[in-house]
Amino acid sequence: GRASHAAATALAAAKTSFASTLPDFAAVASGSAALARAVAATVNWEDSPSTAKLAEALAAASPAHADRLLALVAEALNSCGVERLVSLLPAVRVALERKVAVAVQCSYSATDDDASDREFSTGMVQGLPFPDKTFPGIPGVDASGLGTVSSAAVRVARAFGEFSCAFLSDSFGRRDELHDWGVINTCLETHAPGTLAAAHALAPLDSRHSVALKEALLPTGGWWVDKKEKDDGTKTNENESASAFCRAAAARLLFGGDLTRAPVSCSVSGDATDDASIRATAQYAACLLHTTRVLSLVVPVSAAARAEKKQQNRGVVLGTSKTAIAARLEQNLCDDLGALLDSRGCFFARSVTPALVAAARGFTNAQLRRRYPSSLASLALVRRVASALVCGDAGVALSGVTDASKTRVRCTPLLAHFARDAFEHIASHSATARVLLHPEGNAVLPPVVAAMATPLASLLPAAHFSEHVDDETLDEALVADADGDDLVDEETRADDDLVVDTHATARATKLEVVGALHALWTLHGDAFVCLGDTNDDLSVPFSMELGDDDAANDDEDIDDLPPAHHAVWRAEQSALIPLLAAAHGATLSACDRRLGALLMQMDAAAGGGALREMGYLWGDAAAYLTRTNASIVSNSVEDVTRDAACRAFAFAKPSPDAIAAALRAGAFPDARRCAATATRFPHARRSPAPAPNVSHRVSLADEPHSELVSQGLASAHDSAGLAPAFGYDPAWVLPFALAALDTNAVEARDFVAWGLASLAFAATASADETTRAVAFAVLNALQDACDETKRPEAANFRERAQLTALLEATKNGLHPDGPRVDSKPKPGRDSGETRETGDEIAISEIARLPTATAVFAAEAATAALHPAGDTYVITQRAVCRRAALDGEALPVNFLGALNGSGGGGGGDKAETVAVVTAGRGEARALRVWVLRLLLASLRGGPEDARLFRKAFAAEVLMSHRTASLSSDPYARQLALAVVARAAETPAAARALVEGSGLVPWLASAVTSACRPSQFRVGEAASSRAAAAATATTALVKLAAARGAFYGGPSGTAVDFLSATRDIRNALAPLYGSANGNGNGNGSSGASIKHTLTMDAATLTVCRAALLPALHLHAAVAKRLTRRLGEVLDVAETAALCRAVVSNTRNYGKDGSNTPSFSKDSDKHFQALREAMLEVVVTSSGSGRDPDGFGARSLPGVQKNETSEMANAAGSALCEVTSWALNACALSSDPQAWSARVLTWATTSLERGGHELVAAVASRREGGGGGVKFAATLGALRDGSSAGAGAGAA
Repeated sequence: GRASHAAATALAAAKTSFASTLPDFAAVASGSAALARAVAATVNWEDSPSTAKLAEALAAASPAHADRLLALVAEALNSCGVERLVSLLPAVRVALERKVAVAVQCSYSATDDDASDREFSTGMVQGLPFPDKTFPGIPGVDASGLGTVSSAAVRVARAFGEFSCAFLSDSFGRRDELHDWGVINTCLETHAPGTLAAAHALAPLDSRHSVALKEALLPTGGWWVDKKEKDDGTKTNENESASAFCRAAAARLLFGGDLTRAPVSCSVSGDATDDASIRATAQYAACLLHTTRVLSLVVPVSAAARAEKKQQNRGVVLGTSKTAIAARLEQNLCDDLGALLDSRGCFFARSVTPALVAAARGFTNAQLRRRYPSSLASLALVRRVASALVCGDAGVALSGVTDASKTRVRCTPLLAHFARDAFEHIASHSATARVLLHPEGNAVLPPVVAAMATPLASLLPAAHFSEHVDDETLDEALVADADGDDLVDEETRADDDLVVDTHATARATKLEVVGALHALWTLHGDAFVCLGDTNDDLSVPFSMELGDDDAANDDEDIDDLPPAHHAVWRAEQSALIPLLAAAHGATLSACDRRLGALLMQMDAAAGGGALREMGYLWGDAAAYLTRTNASIVSNSVEDVTRDAACRAFAFAKPSPDAIAAALRAGAFPDARRCAATATRFPHARRSPAPAPNVSHRVSLADEPHSELVSQGLASAHDSAGLAPAFGYDPAWVLPFALAALDTNAVEARDFVAWGLASLAFAATASADETTRAVAFAVLNALQDACDETKRPEAANFRERAQLTALLEATKNGLHPDGPRVDSKPKPGRDSGETRETGDEIAISEIARLPTATAVFAAEAATAALHPAGDTYVITQRAVCRRAALDGEALPVNFLGALNGSGGGGGGDKAETVAVVTAGRGEARALRVWVLRLLLASLRGGPEDARLFRKAFAAEVLMSHRTASLSSDPYARQLALAVVARAAETPAAARALVEGSGLVPWLASAVTSACRPSQFRVGEAASSRAAAAATATTALVKLAAARGAFYGGPSGTAVDFLSATRDIRNALAPLYGSANGNGNGNGSSGASIKHTLTMDAATLTVCRAALLPALHLHAAVAKRLTRRLGEVLDVAETAALCRAVVSNTRNYGKDGSNTPSFSKDSDKHFQALREAMLEVVVTSSGSGRDPDGFGARSLPGVQKNETSEMANAAGSALCEVTSWALNACALSSDPQAWSARVLTWATTSLERGGHELVAAVASRREGGGGGVKFAATLGALRDGSSAGAGAGAA
């Protein structure tokens, strides 16, 4: 017994260890004997848990032993029943799951030709195969897959499947006659769900067992129900039936399936299998919601909070009391519900049933009553459930003819009532106002922007703020790591992990509350549209039709509810506008965009005008205005009701003086946020802004790129990246600015000092015509506010003349003839936006300024208030020397400013000659200023690229970076940023690549940063790291651009291959800093010796460039698929793997997921591993010869002898495959990555020919060993084709 226990423990340890590889246990004769002893001991009623455990370990270690075990168990079934073999259930489960994995993989291979829409480009199938018709959570196995299953395995699967089904459906006939039922029950509780899922895939249950199992696993009231009563009236013993844990696990496997990925039926529609999957998903979701509702009502808040915290630490014992067990079950079910929403949330709207709506309503009420606001996860589930029920198209349900659409129409009143009830529950909760008005709940300014002193003398410092603040902390940690200093011990790090960021929690809670309100409002709006407009009598008071909860659950009562009453309810919710306006920050963050959309929709539902009368105020100013108006109304009207006081804004129109007082007493607009938006204006943002899509994803803060594009925050051609989330939303602030000027609520000088004028100037370059129209209206109102004939108080504005000159120059720069039509326009030369109309192109009626002109005007407006500033002279000269701002050239003489000149304008000869003598400090300030201006002026549009090409700006900066800017590291970094942005601009990149040598120049920038020359050796490591990362990232975007590779062997491919080689050589210090080769044995990595200086700064720079360098190798390899050997050899791939190991060697030395620094470092290291995996699967694993080593015979090498080159390639192939096995297990999608790596490894071995196969199979030091490599491939196969039952169990 002790020997069996020791052997089983050793096998389990070897299976979970990534440092060693399992030997071939199929060749061990004693293994088969051990299996026979385990089966014989079980048949003879001998209690031998050690032998059963050893049988389980052997079945998991070797497919041959798994087949042998199934044959022995099938033979034993001839002489005894399944109940006598229950102790072997864990081993049988493992063996059946291995057979299912092979059968599913064969089913994949058989359907590859007909399932191209379900495959990756590398052959990996997305999601599960088409599910089983009875239980959609189980992967379907076709005839080709069943052909790999023996008759013994099918017999064992049928016997153990029916036995597990009887246990789960509580249909044992004579339970008391079973030998040692307590032991059997414990074993079934743990292994019956996984065994049943695997057994049904191989031997499906008959209809009688399937119906009984469905009724048992999907009860109408959930799994947490009272004990069942027998026929004689007595209740069953709790030890004689499956627990709620067991039934929930079985339902997860049979109906939920692999909840880590979306099934194929999400994207393929139109067959009966999809309808069955949708119905099963609805039933499973309703059961989850019902059970979680009951548990949330019975589990105390403190116990639920403890379970939620301890759930993150899997090794912590949660307790054995009934309360602890219920809390743990509630947490598990919440996790299952979240996983179901992740993978099958799209089914909810298509599978709406009265039972599902009732379950969602009960779950929502219970969570809001018992868990809100203490549990953020519960609030997120409420929001996600409501979002999943939202139909994408409100009118599709009316026009559909399918059963699902008819059911949704029938459930529309139920959905409307559920949305209304939940919305009122959240809005009336005592904690909602506290959460929404939390002082730390607004978008946070980055440290660089927050440090800007107000009033601002320049907008441009906000244009080049550090977008990777967390990377700076990471670099500091990497420097400490390179020095070998452990600045934080383990105990301190453990304490830091427990520190909760209260500010982040406040922001996340506010976002979830706003998201839930927005989802429920949208759900009610969709239901209201489906109900249609009627002319029902509204004489009955609205409060009388609400009824009680019991009546609300009756379909007939809800159907009698007039749709017009829903319109009345939506109008009455305008009472929340003051609260939501006070919580609104008017920024581009996810929370404020949803708040803005909710405010606009509520205002429209009430008839409009409320927001306009409030002056579009937000934040503390809106709160102050509401309190003031409420106080005035309450003091002027006797016996005013509390409800009227809450809606005082609807009865009193605030005066301009009240709005002005609210701005000064509350909070006036932040000039720093205006600067961030003006310098990185979202040109694609529309006015009015589109409402954000309702989403059931886990976090609303992590928005997909498609959502950001639809919101106008990102654009495919905008090289500046995303608009700053902490900046103001122009769709909200511009109407506020126009209303404030029109009502004379804001003085002209304050308007400019707060940054509103700069925001309006920047908006004149917007791609949206409405936004430009509002911006020009704001500028026109500002010009009127500066006219002392119209506004006598404007005489006190001392800088009025400078601002008026800027406004006049901007107006004169517009097209004098207004709208016109040009049949043959010159590309990029028009002042307005073009629209195709037949054979002609119509110029937009609202002119559009170039980005360079708009940004300069915004900067000049700010500088006009600071005559003592460094940029006052250059901006005023550029404005005053001409009557109009020139939109056909850069607004300033950037070359003169780059050399220290104080001149402005377009670069006239007299101006260039008359260089203003400036000191060193002033010259540097002008140099930095003009570089920032150039960076903010280049946004990726063709007009921006034309202006830069006309001035040769990028070429000048490329030449100056190594000359006049060599003594200023910050200016040199800014120049590199401008060139990198030009490289990301398609209209400018091609000319730079063809005529200016951009690719070699960027590669040299990386090389010089990693290996600085003698006069730059003292440069700070942070500056060098930023330069290396910026230049490498620019190369990545160049390589990924369409049409980047052309010209054949002498074209740009040569430049990119040379650049990748130079950057790979520059990263050489990382190759030798890893201990061994990264797979635990240090076979080939230890033999490589480097003589480079391993200083902390060099390692920091190389590590900063490593991630973009990996992306560069993958991008070039994807473009040069016929020249993979020239991109990266397998030995060079192994060196990059060692570099990744060296960069993450303090991250889980024992293979754990424990982060060494922070959660951001964890994400960074995971991105590194997945980028390296992408390099591996796109590289050549068979050497530089595309035909493999076997294509030609080397001189002096015998036919039965392998060359040294083949031996080295074989060793490197084994090393890379072994590293990839570990990296796949730590990746975000182990199944997908394992399949891709497996395909790459086998393809490389095949292309390498017999020489590479012989080298890999050789046991000499030059090869990796055939057994070891085969075991690695087997582990990759298990990771890629593991069934849902194996993974979940």
